[in-house]
Amino acid sequence: MDDIVHNLDILENMLHRVGFKVICVNSGLACLEQLQIEPVDLVLLDLVMAGIDGIETCTRIKQLDLQHSPSIFMLTANAFAEDRQKSMQAGCNDFIAKPVLFNQLLAKIEQQLEIQWVFPAENVPDEPKALTNNPLRILVVDDNELNRLLMEHYLDNMNVQVTYGNPGALALELVQQHTFDCIFLDYIMPEKTGLEIADYIRCQETPNKTSYLILMSAFLSNEIKEAAAETGVDAVLAKPIELDDLSHCIMDAQKRCNSDCVSLPA
Repeated sequence: MDDIVHNLDILENMLHRVGFKVICVNSGLACLEQLQIEPVDLVLLDLVMAGIDGIETCTRIKQLDLQHSPSIFMLTANAFAEDRQKSMQAGCNDFIAKPVLFNQLLAKIEQQLEIQWVFPAENVPDEPKALTNNPLRILVVDDNELNRLLMEHYLDNMNVQVTYGNPGALALELVQQHTFDCIFLDYIMPEKTGLEIADYIRCQETPNKTSYLILMSAFLSNEIKEAAAETGVDAVLAKPIELDDLSHCIMDAQKRCNSDCVSLPA
């Protein structure tokens, strides 16, 4: 359950790939109605919702007279201890911070539902390390100290490994020598713009040729968006960065990283 379609699409894609039947609803009331129509094993609730929120929805689920009581996970981008406590008091079985990481979610489902993943031998990946919950490797290139502090504040509670790079030649040196899953580039910087660095990454033989690229700018004109798309930038974020927008980009980057690392059977 989530009132943001983008989040629903990502979670549905994650779970469908490993064989789950997924039902998506966009409100607490719709969730309660659906549970009385068809039994489910697991409910994923977004904490912050219009109308009744995730905690109230969880409380009402526990009050329903259901033949099969589902497990409940609460999802939120605000991983505060108070929210976790309230969720558990309402009857949640687990609490997951956004952005939801694919392997982390699978591990929690496996533990809660006591299931084992069974794949045909020919589909087992050659590299088991792809199934570990490794932190996403992120590079942030921005010459504005306040913007970097804001990004640091947002990313601090996420399962990510962050490198902060200076613009220009130093940024090019980083992308030449190190591998990143996701790269944030400020549009306006001295020496080289974010688009110029993105073009270098896409056109040159660097270990980041297929990394998820995000352009950040306080001035998002149609011309900038079109230029970003032509350069191979995957997403464009308006400054000041909003946590929800950042979380969406991190989830998309994680999705690409998982796809590059391992192909799970549909």
